[in-house]
Amino acid sequence: MDCTVNPGQHGHELPIEQDQQFLRAMAVDQDRKNLKRNALGHNALVGWGVSAWSSGGHPKRSCLCTVSDGSHFGSVAASTFSRIRITDRGESGSNVQFRPDALGLCPMNLAYEPHPLIRRLESITDLSQSEKDALLHLPLMLREFAADQVIVREGDHPSESCLVISGMAFRFKMTEDGKRQIMSFHIAGEIPDLQSLHLRTMDHGLSTLTPCKLAFISHRSLRSLFQQHPRLSEVFWRETLIDAAIFREWVVNVGRRPAPARMAHLLCELFLRHKAVGLVTDHAFEFPITQSEMADALGLSNVHVNRTLQELRARGLIGEQGHLLKILDWEGLKQAGEFDPTYLHQEPGDEAA
Repeated sequence: MDCTVNPGQHGHELPIEQDQQFLRAMAVDQDRKNLKRNALGHNALVGWGVSAWSSGGHPKRSCLCTVSDGSHFGSVAASTFSRIRITDRGESGSNVQFRPDALGLCPMNLAYEPHPLIRRLESITDLSQSEKDALLHLPLMLREFAADQVIVREGDHPSESCLVISGMAFRFKMTEDGKRQIMSFHIAGEIPDLQSLHLRTMDHGLSTLTPCKLAFISHRSLRSLFQQHPRLSEVFWRETLIDAAIFREWVVNVGRRPAPARMAHLLCELFLRHKAVGLVTDHAFEFPITQSEMADALGLSNVHVNRTLQELRARGLIGEQGHLLKILDWEGLKQAGEFDPTYLHQEPGDEAA
């Protein structure tokens, strides 16, 4: 049977960008009660929302729905919905119908995984259950970006910050003669432009490196979150301070270390950051960074990057498996990069064995 969700009646409404149409939905209390538990006993409909780009008035089949069970979230394809009506900006009270069996009663339709923001924050501090619940109920707007697409430009005045759900992004600045300096790489669970909450004008750019799934959080929602949960403001402050610590280490790395040490240090850092959020398997992690992008991050030429990578491979420190980079000798790579993980301020036990 179909259930009707009336987004204009209850809950937060997802932001809608001008000149784009979005599927909007928010469950009313009665529907939450009716569909509270799925076959696994999870809360299958707590604070969920949908956003989908439309073409010719028809939603893409890849539209996404965030579904929370208290510690996880999942993606639901457009086939979940039995009837969809796309609404224009400003219109309210429209109906969206979905199949209850697709929202939890058939668990194979949900790709549950740990929430990336909670997973990231728990790598640097402890979170209470109420704080996790508050983070899970943050209103988000999901968007997909292609690779090498600018998210925020230098000089912009953003009113929202973006959370990386999947993929990799980077921050950068351009010189007057068109040269690019990559200043940081960002992975799932990180909010690379969180400083825009307090700094009105962006002093650098933010771009995707790979195809990315991003969740945009309005500054208004973040301020409301911090007012209701003051300790979370301290948690996010800690995250920003760690971000600054990483910047300081990058200055030393690019300014004072020789090429092999620069490369080894960056690989050690990326490995531990991936490991902290559960993105390492058997000492290997996704490594989509090209040699040109490595050159822009390390202040080296493309040729020098290539030679340096070959040197690290020849010394038996790293290996490659398709798009994966594998750490073959962790202690050796740390020594080569003069790497001390203190500046990452991760919880004890997060360093590689």
